[in-house]
Amino acid sequence: GLWGPKLPELVTIRCAGLRLAGLAPTDVVHVTTSAIFGGRTNATREGYINQPCMVLSCSPSFRDGYTVLSLAAIDPL
Repeated sequence: GLWGPKLPELVTIRCAGLRLAGLAPTDVVHVTTSAIFGGRTNATREGYINQPCMVLSCSPSFRDGYTVLSLAAIDPL
């Protein structure tokens, strides 16, 4: 619903560990990190603080122990 009429900011993050390996496209996660700042949307210009993001893809590396997430972030309504 929220993502339909808005252009999202796309972000790819690499997360240590495999606890997020079970995420699937359209799952929603809340991202807080100081590694990403100066985003394009109003909600992310000051950084990602409890920012809702929709999972676009989840690529775990079971051998190396990390998960790569492609996410879409929007301004809240």
